[in-house]
Amino acid sequence: MTITPCGTEPAAPTSSLIIDEGAFRRLERELLDLGFEPIVPTEDGIAIFRCDEIPASEGETTTFDVVFDRRSCMATATIIPGGAHESCGPRITFNARVPAVTQIVTLYGALNPDPGGAVESIACTYQVKPWSEGTATPS
Repeated sequence: MTITPCGTEPAAPTSSLIIDEGAFRRLERELLDLGFEPIVPTEDGIAIFRCDEIPASEGETTTFDVVFDRRSCMATATIIPGGAHESCGPRITFNARVPAVTQIVTLYGALNPDPGGAVESIACTYQVKPWSEGTATPS
């Protein structure tokens, strides 16, 4: 997994949505559950999911994109805060070998600027009680 200040932009979308049956299936399902919408059409091998309602600072919202690129021999997923997949900005990219649990934890870490909020979201996703409900204590 890499966190980079700038990455390459995906090619312009041109055909239908591709939902992976492999490495990123759990992450794609989580995105749909969170209200991310596939941007259709997409190029063969590229799928882009976007949500425009991610809470930001002081009651504002921001856009997040997640771009799946399956064109190479090693598929990648890129989480792009701010939804600026066509511009240079912070992004988190990981390949298909990253376990699904790490993909989900990374997603919630990017979506939640507050670590407590990220942990609460992860706990909810995996249906475990977070420390706020007394099962663990924060350090």
